[in-house]
Amino acid sequence: MLNYSGYVGEMPDNAISDQSFAQVKRAAVEDVNRWRGSCMEQLARLDRAVNEVLAAADGGAPLPQAFPKRLNLLRDLTGPQGQRANKGLHRTVGDLIPLRAKWRDILAHATSRVLLDRPDAWVWFYSMPQSNGKADLIGTITKVEAQHLEKELRRKVNCFKSILTQSTRS
Repeated sequence: MLNYSGYVGEMPDNAISDQSFAQVKRAAVEDVNRWRGSCMEQLARLDRAVNEVLAAADGGAPLPQAFPKRLNLLRDLTGPQGQRANKGLHRTVGDLIPLRAKWRDILAHATSRVLLDRPDAWVWFYSMPQSNGKADLIGTITKVEAQHLEKELRRKVNCFKSILTQSTRS
């Protein structure tokens, strides 16, 4: 339930003024934008690394246009029968494919609204139009969930880059 101050739920005992609420809301929106930007930067790091590996592995052959196809190509190259067989890299690419597939377009293109649960806790409500007449994709993520997602993306991309660095030294 959204009350007059924009809080979801019951009004806290230490309710803040409209001016303070505007400042808290602005800070929450800035935090969401920082989080989205940080996640997009991790995905861009992944994109650059994948492109470099594939460009070197294919010897100048054109890369697939769609990035998900590039990830699948890299997964095939690093699989047990691939030119660059590497269990760790193969597993990490396999972990990154669904994570990127789920979040990349949402983070970049969704329209959204920031709701406040408490002054220190926001909820990001997003909506993403779908093609082919499908219903819009609608969802929410809390600040805590967003922080976990950001940490997971950073960890997996760093792991991916670390394995790449180690495999090029060998």
